[in-house]
Amino acid sequence: MVHGKAQQTNFRIFINEFAINLGVKDLFEEANCEVSRFRFVNCNMMIRRNIDQVDVEATLDILKTNNKTMRLFNVRLDGCQFFNTLHKNLLFNVFAKSLTNAIHGSLKCPVISHFNYTLNNWTLEETDFPNYMPECQFRTIIKFLEHDKTVHFNYTISNMHVDEADFPQYVPECQFKTLTKFYTEKKMVLRLVMEGRVEYKN
Repeated sequence: MVHGKAQQTNFRIFINEFAINLGVKDLFEEANCEVSRFRFVNCNMMIRRNIDQVDVEATLDILKTNNKTMRLFNVRLDGCQFFNTLHKNLLFNVFAKSLTNAIHGSLKCPVISHFNYTLNNWTLEETDFPNYMPECQFRTIIKFLEHDKTVHFNYTISNMHVDEADFPQYVPECQFKTLTKFYTEKKMVLRLVMEGRVEYKN
């Protein structure tokens, strides 16, 4: 929530619902959210162990009257940089900055166990947004994905040979280097779903 802006808007942003879904239930000691007066969100979360690395997937959709959706952003990034990274999408930056200012707790990795992370009276300030916003229903989903460290590799390469017959007839004379990356699986630990609406003042 950002204060001190002089500009006025003729629309209001309301939050109909702010739901928290747990993907790994035994990870959390507490995880609760509630909305008051369709404007203010209060949450608290406490986990049982540290989380060293997390990725974030965030989407914002406008819900049209014909049951179709229009996606305004679809962001995937390192969760450890989620609140500190500037993104080319203006709406995403507004949303992330607003959350950063309202959360009590250090927003960096590792996410610390037995610490009460809280979101206090968070709201979407109309003055943080462009002067014109379409009157609409909207839905935002943020997924937090933890790298699954239980994945193991056990393989052996023996007598490997690069067969020239497998390549095109012409290969330039050169030095070359091959790099192979293995990615661990990811599991969703937390999903936040916010639904709201934009209405213009009479």
